[in-house]
Amino acid sequence: MYPMIHPIHRILAVLLLASGLFTGTASAASVLPPAHSPAPKTAVQAVQAASVQRRRPIPQFTTHFTQAHPASLHPTLRWKPILGTVYYRVQVWLPNGSPLPEERSYVAGCSLSLPQETRGNVKVRIQSFDLDDTPLSEPSALENVYVDPQKKEALFPMPLSRFNSGNGTTLLYPVYNWIPLQGIRNYEVEVLNTNAVSPAQEASDGQLLERGRSTGFDWYDDEAHYAPYTMYWRVRAVDEKGTPLSQFCPPQPMTVDPDADYEVGTLGDSISHGGGDLSYSPSDFAYSYQYYLPFDSINLSQSGDTSEATLERFDRDVLPFHPRYLIIMTGSNSLRGWISGESVIQDLKGIKEKCEENEITPIFMTLPPVNPANIKRAFDEPTAEGWREEMDKVNSWIRSLPWYIDLGTQFDETQDLPTQYALDGLHLNFRGKRLMARAITDQWAGIMEKIKAAKEKEED
Repeated sequence: MYPMIHPIHRILAVLLLASGLFTGTASAASVLPPAHSPAPKTAVQAVQAASVQRRRPIPQFTTHFTQAHPASLHPTLRWKPILGTVYYRVQVWLPNGSPLPEERSYVAGCSLSLPQETRGNVKVRIQSFDLDDTPLSEPSALENVYVDPQKKEALFPMPLSRFNSGNGTTLLYPVYNWIPLQGIRNYEVEVLNTNAVSPAQEASDGQLLERGRSTGFDWYDDEAHYAPYTMYWRVRAVDEKGTPLSQFCPPQPMTVDPDADYEVGTLGDSISHGGGDLSYSPSDFAYSYQYYLPFDSINLSQSGDTSEATLERFDRDVLPFHPRYLIIMTGSNSLRGWISGESVIQDLKGIKEKCEENEITPIFMTLPPVNPANIKRAFDEPTAEGWREEMDKVNSWIRSLPWYIDLGTQFDETQDLPTQYALDGLHLNFRGKRLMARAITDQWAGIMEKIKAAKEKEED
């Protein structure tokens, strides 16, 4: 069995090393369109100029800097995410028309570090691309960013993760995302029990719950965090030795209260933890099936889990929250990693027994197929021969239960998982997660009726 690591971490490391995070060289495409160019000058003109037949979206900036409200020499720009994007190409022209090196951003935003003499309108254009460098959007309209070099503001990575912001947005194992500072790869994250901390100093031992290091734009927290009070996280840029290169961002709230009386919990591996399309993490909630459910739930899943790992951490991670119902899907990592279907079934039986011993109603979900060719392409990992036959055994056992969620209503189990639902062959993207949510929503009322009938029968 090959080592089970966070797959998205591996592919992002490959992408960042291949492209160079926020680095590059100016190319012919970086030349600023001349004044007589037909290139769109405003968002409205850009929309009008887009080809109706191609139906590709046009990126829209959400941050704007004008002469009345100028940017500093280190502005952070944001735009509306275009789902399915692996990276955005960022092109920048200084007020004199000269281009800066093209950049790639793997989040819907970027930071700039402009020359000291920059003053006036800096022009920025973005476009989204997939893994094959095929455009997923039209180029944006040129955005004017008015820069005043005299403006001073604190320098820190812009936080992106917004927990507790809707259904399914509470994570036992958080993933923290931010817009990285231009040219800086290393970051330090603190998890805190208070927001009364200095942006320029590390938290004291009494304020600190955890501290970790990461590269790029996110950090998958391997430590579960829950408390009856609001916790906080923050991030700052550091060099390879850990010397600070920026302030910490303002503390970001995060509530994971075991006494919040969650009726539904979800348990499993990275498919349930969230994320997909290589660049999106579990805190990008459009890539979480829980986000699309008509009821709230607490996400107790952890990326990288095998069925054995899910069983092993059950007492530690599930029991503190005492959910009434637990939606469970785990085993995909085991089956693709040469673990037999019989072994996975034994783990699922163990989870079922633990649920019943603790008055939790288990609701297992059948496993969707995988796509070995896409897994190999994205992660350079092989998939076990015979995985489909072993998965059929697991799904047959799940379907023998008195109630379960059948994903076979949405995915053809006789075929490899289509690329349109999982670019990397494993992690269902926003389209796939919507189908998962549809299956749960469509079948939920019937499952509740079966559970009710079973309990009434027990009482008779």
